[in-house]
Amino acid sequence: MTALQAQLIEEFRSVVGDSVDVPTASFYLEIAEWDLQTAVHAYFESLQAPGQQPTQPQRQQPQQQQPQPQRQQPSPLAALEKVEKEVDEFESKLNTLRANSFTRDVTATAKWNKDILGYTELLMQKLEQLDSITGDEQIRAKRRQVIVRTQQLMSAFEGLTVSA
Repeated sequence: MTALQAQLIEEFRSVVGDSVDVPTASFYLEIAEWDLQTAVHAYFESLQAPGQQPTQPQRQQPQQQQPQPQRQQPSPLAALEKVEKEVDEFESKLNTLRANSFTRDVTATAKWNKDILGYTELLMQKLEQLDSITGDEQIRAKRRQVIVRTQQLMSAFEGLTVSA
């Protein structure tokens, strides 16, 4: 498990509740291809009754191999809008962290800095996703705006790190 995957597991558990164990969190993130929002959505969709833990679906081996339908690549605009929405979520997290920065416990500095580093790494992944998006001039212009905003968020997160 990579450090980024461990960070995503902790993020998942902080969103859905610490009562969810690591294997369950890992399961939902894996089936969501490590997309936090999709994993959280899948988790809540799987709940059968309020307050009940979901059960992991049983993976059955098919009797006959059936051809898998090919996934269509999202349009450049759809991919760009998806990344932009994810960047919006990071801005919300940044605002929450800024508000909490005045009340956090000094003994939690290492965890604080680790969280900040995790957010920065996730934003770096968003930059990599943006690099793979191509399109016409309108797409490229919007992509540049999202890249600049993402870089600004990275700088803002880095500004919240605390020296021990």
